Amino acid sequence: MGLLGKLFGRGSGKDDSPKIRAQYKNYKYFKKQLALWEYFIKENNENDVKYKEEHGDVTPFHHRSTGSLYNCMADCMYSMGDSVENIRPVFLTAIDLFAKGWAENFSGMAELVEIAAKSVLLDIPDEYFDKVKEFMHKTYDSSKIKNMWKPDSLTFFLIGEETERKSQVPAFEKLYKITRLPKEKAEPKIKAYLEGWYKMHSDAPWYDAHIRNLRYRGYWAWEVAAVVKLMGLDDESFKDNPYYPYDLVHYRDQVAL
Repeated sequence: MGLLGKLFGRGSGKDDSPKIRAQYKNYKYFKKQLALWEYFIKENNENDVKYKEEHGDVTPFHHRSTGSLYNCMADCMYSMGDSVENIRPVFLTAIDLFAKGWAENFSGMAELVEIAAKSVLLDIPDEYFDKVKEFMHKTYDSSKIKNMWKPDSLTFFLIGEETERKSQVPAFEKLYKITRLPKEKAEPKIKAYLEGWYKMHSDAPWYDAHIRNLRYRGYWAWEVAAVVKLMGLDDESFKDNPYYPYDLVHYRDQVAL
C-alpha cells in the first residue's frame, strides 16, 4: 500500500470524508490530487535510482523536487480536512528533502517563507526546525544569488531571529511591518491585510489555480497565521477569513479540551 493508501485507506464503505477546509473544490478532487502527487513522488524516486546508477549521486535539485511534492501533499491534506497528526509526518519528509536540496543558486524566497511559516504552525521538532534555520542561514550567507533575493526580515522573524533586509515582495514587506506594531494595533492591521491577501499575490504561480484546474491545493495565508501565532494576537475578528487557517493556529487548544 502506498503513502496515500496508508493515510486515507477507508474500509467502512461509508461517507466518512472529513470536513473540507478549502474553497472551490471537494474531497474527491483533493483525494485525486493526492494520488497525483504520490504518482509523481514514485516516478521521481525511480528516476533518482537510475540517475544514481549513471552519475553516482543525485543533485540538490532532485531532493528539492521531491520535497516540493511532499509539501504539496501536506497542503492538500490540510485543504481536504485532515488532521495535524497526519499532515505533520508528510511535511517533515518535505523538510528532510528540502534541507538536502540547498544549492548556491537557490533563490526561492517565497518558498522559504512558506516552509518557515508551516514549521511554526505544525510545531515541528527542534531537529527539523534547525534544518530550516540552517538552510536559511546558508542562503543568506553563502548563496550566489543577488542580495535582493536573499531571505528577508519576515523570513527571519518566522524562525525567531531578527535582521533588517527589506523584502522585494511587497506583501511580505507589508506583513513584516505589522510585526513591528504592538498587539492592539497589529490585530486590525492583520484583519485588513487578510482581506487583501489574495489580490496581493496575483503574480504568484498558484493564483487562480482553481479556475485553471492546475493542481489547486487551496489558498492559505500560512505566513499570516504564523505571525498571529508568534505574536499571540487575538484572531477572533478575522477567524472566518477564507484564507486564514484558523484551526491550524489553534489545534493545540483543541487537543487540550
